[in-house]
Order: sequence, then C-alpha cells, then structure tokens
Amino acid sequence: MRNKNILIILALSINVLCHAKTEYPEWVDAEQREELFPSSSYYTGYAFAEIKSNETPESVIERLKQRAYGDLVAKISVKVQRNTTDKSEEIITSDNAYSENTFSSVTTLTTRKTEIPGIEEKTFLDKSAKYAAVLAFVQKEGLTTKLQRQLSNHLSRVNIRLEDTESYIAENNKTKALNSLESAKQALQLADDTRHTMTAIDSRLSAEDLMEEDWRNAEHKATSLERELNKNVKIYISCNIDGDNGSLKSLLAALNGELSKKGCLITKSPEEASWSVEVSISTKPYNIVKTGDYDFYYSYATAILKITDSNGKPFMSDQLRAKGGHTFGYEQAVEDAIRQLLQELSNHIINSIQK
Repeated sequence: MRNKNILIILALSINVLCHAKTEYPEWVDAEQREELFPSSSYYTGYAFAEIKSNETPESVIERLKQRAYGDLVAKISVKVQRNTTDKSEEIITSDNAYSENTFSSVTTLTTRKTEIPGIEEKTFLDKSAKYAAVLAFVQKEGLTTKLQRQLSNHLSRVNIRLEDTESYIAENNKTKALNSLESAKQALQLADDTRHTMTAIDSRLSAEDLMEEDWRNAEHKATSLERELNKNVKIYISCNIDGDNGSLKSLLAALNGELSKKGCLITKSPEEASWSVEVSISTKPYNIVKTGDYDFYYSYATAILKITDSNGKPFMSDQLRAKGGHTFGYEQAVEDAIRQLLQELSNHIINSIQK
C-alpha cells in the first residue's frame, strides 16, 4: 500500500510539473513576431537575455528595454543613410547609427526613443528559467503625422525662447539671456532630430513638410544671438595631442572654427586674450564588438581642459571624454571620438567663461 501511495504522489508531481511549464509569448519566436508585427507595417526592436545572478528582474528588464529601443531606432536611422548616400559603410550601435561614405564625409544621426511618439512595449520574464525578453514596436501608419505635430511643438518652443533671449539682451541681463538661449538650442536640436526621423520614415517629404524654412530661420536667429552675446570674448588656444600624426594643426583649426562660429575672437597670443585655453587630448583603443557581418572598433578620446584669465590666474580645469566607433579600424574610431569631443569642448569652454 505504501509503495502504491508513493507512485501516486510521483505521478501527481510529474503532472503538476508538466502543467506548470512556462508558456512563452508568441512574439518571442522570430517567425511569429514577424507575423504579428510585419516589417511592412511596424518598426520593431527585440532584445533577450539570461538573468545574471547579480541582477534583479527589474534591472534586467530595464537593460533589455534600452537594447530593444536602440534596435528599433537604429533601423530608422540606417534607412536615412541608405536614402542619402550612394556608397556607405553602415555603423549600428544600441542607440546610434551612422554612415561614412568613401570620401570620408560623415553624417551622424541619433534617434532616441523620446523622439518617436507612440512606441509601445511588451515584456516577458521567466524567473525559473532566468530568461527575459522585451519587444518595442511602433506602427508606421500615422507616424509621420505625429512627428509633424512634434516638430511644430519643438519649433514653437524654440521661437518663444529666442524671443525671451532678445528681451534679456535688451535688459542687459546676460545670465538669463544665456540660459534662455541654451534652452532654445536644445529645443532646436530636438526639432532637427525629429526632421531626420521624418526623412527616414518617408524620404519623399517636402521642405514644407519638414518646416525647412522655419527651422533655418530659427537656427540663424540662434546663431546671431549667440554671436551677439560672445562678440567681446577674446580667446587664445593652445592644444596638444598624444601620438600626433599631423592632425594637431587641423584639430586646432577645427576648435578655433567652432569657437569663432559662436562669436568669439581668436587671438594669436595670450597677452591679447581675455581667456587662455589649454587643451591636451589623449586617445585610447577600447574594444571590438562583433555583430553579424560587422566588426565594430571603439576608441576613447579624453581632453584635459584648463582655462586661465587675462592675469594668468587659473579659472577652471576639467576633463571631458568621448567614445567613437567605426568598422574600418581603431584609427577611424579615434577620429570619430575626436570629432565628437571637439563639439563638447567648444560648448564647455563657452559655457564656462560665460558664467
């Protein structure tokens, strides 16, 4: 009798275990995912991973959301490159996509999830199997119309902030003028990001659809106001870079150009300047990531920035770093990192001396 009871218990346990088996959602399977969310009607991004022992379910889901969103928006950005360049080497990361053509002319497009209205998500978590998955998706139909409304809202905010900037300049309130102008520039960048995304979705959009004239007018006005605020700022720049291979001269010219565009006067000696800026740049290969048929090379460029006033008194020092990527090799990845670093440097210098 006892043996019979043991057999019954075992049978019941096996039955429970069989029925307790996790049922995975259909969208986890690639073929069924395409049937549910066909590429002709949806932009999708998918990510899955095993839950590591040191991760909470919440943290792994958040990590996968970022990857899924990155997968979705990179598909849109890459499409822009195919529409705008004849021959290009495509580069895709989790949150960035850009191409470099054979003439080394680079266009970088970054599309964040906040720039694409209507993105939805599905998540799945199997704690027993330590497995998680996230699907991000957005319907193509009607997306352009939503983006046009978003673009209009961004440009409205830009124009309001520019009007505020003009008023503050007239009142000789430079601090408020600078803050208002910075807010306008941020909204202007969001507007441009939205325009790029719209072009990615439909390359046939007209200049009117993309509010080209409104955007250009706002950009021109922002540049003019920035030059007005910086017209009396005189800067002397010295620069060095490790392992210099002849790029120092072009690097210095590029940094001078960025600051000149913002209205600063570049002097030939520190004695003529209101501010002396010293920039030391070092570069370092980071790693290689293999994705499909691509090998992605990543490098870092780090800048040590020191600013002194007209009396030679140290004003500030800081460190900035940018990460660059390329499929050709580390040298090209370094060039990409330096390109990004130059923009950050010019903005940081201007923001520092304006305070």
